[in-house]
Amino acid sequence: MFGPGYILSWDLVTWLSDNRQNLQHLMVTAEDWSISSMIKWGGKAEETWQEMDEDEYIDYPDSKGGFAKPLDRERGILVHRLKDLRWLANTIGCFMGTGSCEIEQDT
Repeated sequence: MFGPGYILSWDLVTWLSDNRQNLQHLMVTAEDWSISSMIKWGGKAEETWQEMDEDEYIDYPDSKGGFAKPLDRERGILVHRLKDLRWLANTIGCFMGTGSCEIEQDT
């Protein structure tokens, strides 16, 4: 795993938290690379790359990222570049079904 996003199961999140002191030596580079190294070091995975269909992984529509597409609660799994709280709130609302998946353009 190295790149713009990842998804972890709760058992891995808990394991990372419980083993924080033992993992300090691996926290020296980019955060996504470090997480991958920790999981491999702990014997939790040999391979950490999972390929997704192009509609399952997108950049937030307003991010101007290379994978920017409209939000799609039916197909989407991971939305990258949520660096703005409004973008995060819109994405949560879309996928929870409490808001629209349409993006309001800034005026």
